[in-house]
Amino acid sequence: MAEPTVKYSEYYKSTVTCNYGALIHRAMIFASDVVFSKLGESSLYFADATFKVAPGQFSQLLNIHFEYKGIILPAFHILMTGKSKESYQKIFLKLQQDYSMLKPCIFMSDFEVALRWALKKVFPIFRIADCRFHFSQAIFKNVKSPKYNLLVEYNNNALINRWSRKIMALPLLPQDKIRNEVRLLWEDIRILNDKLIRVKMRKFHRDYLMRFWVPQIKATSFSI
Repeated sequence: MAEPTVKYSEYYKSTVTCNYGALIHRAMIFASDVVFSKLGESSLYFADATFKVAPGQFSQLLNIHFEYKGIILPAFHILMTGKSKESYQKIFLKLQQDYSMLKPCIFMSDFEVALRWALKKVFPIFRIADCRFHFSQAIFKNVKSPKYNLLVEYNNNALINRWSRKIMALPLLPQDKIRNEVRLLWEDIRILNDKLIRVKMRKFHRDYLMRFWVPQIKATSFSI
């Protein structure tokens, strides 16, 4: 893969590379020197990615912000050509190496498995916290996805709408209550008269809730 044709600016700091099979993933790190003096005064950091604004050579822009005296400031903006676990790990190791003042106690992120894996590897003693907004966003994204195709029912059936919102509210429960509530959500499906809707909801519950959130992410992570 050719080197990205990007004009480096005063905000450019470094590039990290990672071998991923036959591919080489690259990440370009940008930051402002103005905020570096404040990094060590924060214990709360946020990591989130966006895709639409990334230039064509890159798959996403990873943004890392931090809390400073009650306001959220940008720390790093990272253009990435790949989103593998190894790519994220290389990025966080580079940040840890170059910015020793970066010592978060809490790192809040979305539920991307590769990102969370890398954060835990590089910052093992810190808490990886999750965001209810991202949880609800993920649930709704799958409700309306072609795989589950529940958007019409969500918009027009009060029972389905309430059932979906119960799922979105799961993070508000204590960790030890979530698994039982997930079981009760299965029971809610049984009272529906429409067989086709029951089939679709069972698929959502079985394939998405029970095979992704419960075993992979776990209640200890998404309970807030």
